Amino acid sequence: PPWTSLSLTIDLRRSEEPGMEVMDSFAEALRAGRLDGLEALRSLGCRALRLGSPSEGGQNPVLLAFGSVKLPRLSQLDFADQKLSDGDMGLLGETVRAGNWPSLRSLMFWSNRMGREGMKAFMGGVCDSEEGLPLLEELHLQWDATGEGIEFLAQAVGTQKLPRLAHLRFDGTVVGDDFSVWLGRGVRGGHLLSLQSLTMGRLRMREGGDNHYDNLPPESVETLFQALAESEGGLPLLKVLSVGCNPCGGTRALWQAVRRQNLPSLEDLSVQACGLDDTDMQSLSEVVREQSLPPLRKLDLESNDFRERGLSAFLAALRPNSLPKLGELHVPSTISSHTCTDLLRRAKQEGKLPPLSSFRRW
Repeated sequence: PPWTSLSLTIDLRRSEEPGMEVMDSFAEALRAGRLDGLEALRSLGCRALRLGSPSEGGQNPVLLAFGSVKLPRLSQLDFADQKLSDGDMGLLGETVRAGNWPSLRSLMFWSNRMGREGMKAFMGGVCDSEEGLPLLEELHLQWDATGEGIEFLAQAVGTQKLPRLAHLRFDGTVVGDDFSVWLGRGVRGGHLLSLQSLTMGRLRMREGGDNHYDNLPPESVETLFQALAESEGGLPLLKVLSVGCNPCGGTRALWQAVRRQNLPSLEDLSVQACGLDDTDMQSLSEVVREQSLPPLRKLDLESNDFRERGLSAFLAALRPNSLPKLGELHVPSTISSHTCTDLLRRAKQEGKLPPLSSFRRW
């Protein structure tokens, strides 16, 4: 009889033989309907979806099997390090187009080979399906080139085919020069109102050959900040925003978004290694002088360029109720340990940062 509930982890890390037989057997069980109760699937250390036998016209039997059977309970799929190609993403897009994953909540793509065309194929399936992925909350697109196809994700979000998307991760992905433009359109259009976390640290752009990359231009991240500042509702549920290790042309627009209360739920903000200087810290100081940020619990400013002047301005602008829940503060090593300790001690004596328990220089 079929399983009524199943969470499956395929772990071939200690196997000396390739996992082709395992994958073929898994595909056969899927097609036979013996895994209708599958709720979660992940594989460890085996690049499993690239190890299926090259039968059925050279296409992966597991991916083909996904397209031929409905999995009504499936809620978690982890495709980390599977070496998925653009063609593989097309097969997964056909699976979604057929409505075979109606309960999917978490979908993770890490360190694969697909790029713009793969995103086009997969998100095309999402857009063309009757309901899209109505329950999807978590989407990881990290350390590959899926960011070059951001426009197709934007189309799926804009047509309400991903209505519950709450956690979006782009860390380390390769993007095009229009990445922040498309993301900003989603913010301005009110299509990302359910978003609770957005992480996009250490983004990369192609420079020259396929295997040569460079940082984003400074104005790219600033484009997203501008969208946050100018949009009507901002991102009202966003709790985590990480843009670390991307050069910024300036953060004034980000602080304007905070001032306009377009990020009212923000708890964790990372602008690590973004090139912030004393001027940026002055802009932040103006915000905390005028209003409190009750939810903020962690502020990561480390590996930036501001010095004692910037930190002093920030701490001097604080009122006792400016950051009532801030427990972690990270600052750059451009400020000496002695100076940081002295400035923080004085701020605490004045009743500022009462819950601060973790402080780090880096």
